[in-house]
Amino acid sequence: MADAKKSDVLAAFVHVTKKDGEVVILEPGQKVPSWAAKQVTNPNAFADAEPDELETKPPAGAGGGQGGENPPTYADQDEDALRGLLKERELPQDGDKAALVARLEQADQEAAAAANQ
Repeated sequence: MADAKKSDVLAAFVHVTKKDGEVVILEPGQKVPSWAAKQVTNPNAFADAEPDELETKPPAGAGGGQGGENPPTYADQDEDALRGLLKERELPQDGDKAALVARLEQADQEAAAAANQ
């Protein structure tokens, strides 16, 4: 590959935001969609291997969903997983599922805005 980055396959979880503001979680082993490529700025997020060479597992909450093309969103995750993400980010972990999702989405928007400055 002659690209500046090693591949378009992720080695780490990455959060990107669609034009409509929806936050999408991309998982290791997943190819970065063209619409999200400019949002992934950390070269360490990319894998050295091609997707066939990586061990992958279905995303949490996957299977039987409609479309199957979109990765899981915060709303697809259970409250324990959401609280875990909030704890990692040192954010408050109280409230119902809707509040947890809103808090994570707000944090992602704030991080994206800060990164674009």
